[in-house]
Amino acid sequence: MDNMKINLRKASHLERDIQTLITDLSDQLESRIEVDQYSDPDVKILEASREFEDAFDKILFLREIAFTIRQRVAALNAECGITDLLADKAKFEQNLRMIVRYSKVRPMMDISELKRRLEDFKTNDSYSDDTIYTTFFTNTRLDKFKTDVSSMKKELRSIDATLLEKNIQHKIELSPTDVSFLEKEGLL
Repeated sequence: MDNMKINLRKASHLERDIQTLITDLSDQLESRIEVDQYSDPDVKILEASREFEDAFDKILFLREIAFTIRQRVAALNAECGITDLLADKAKFEQNLRMIVRYSKVRPMMDISELKRRLEDFKTNDSYSDDTIYTTFFTNTRLDKFKTDVSSMKKELRSIDATLLEKNIQHKIELSPTDVSFLEKEGLL
């Protein structure tokens, strides 16, 4: 059997599936057994020990495969530019969250209206609160925020498309031993 090549997208899903199987197997590991008066303790201990060792060895081998996949994916991600794209994506997403927040505020109150209201406070004692809240963003600044939001969303879509293309295009290799084991486990 030859090495098998799988694309980065499939490798990521495979690693996740391996981790799920490891968790399931780990949850089933028992270090104690139940022995009653009708059991042969030697037989029960031997059976439980074999089952434990088999599952334990399987978990260790699966972890080795998952680690190998993770290493190869990380190396190829750096080599083909995915790591840089992911960093750019994170930056755009964080900036987008911040800018979206400010793009949704109301524009600054008309300055003459603001001054008129403040004058009313001075001449009228019936106001319980003599504070007015307004933003300082002009319509021009808010429009710039909205333009930036649109531009960043477009850039994120472009990054996502490039990431998908690179994840499908680039492949890692699995050894025949790993392939055989993963097929036996139903993961390939």
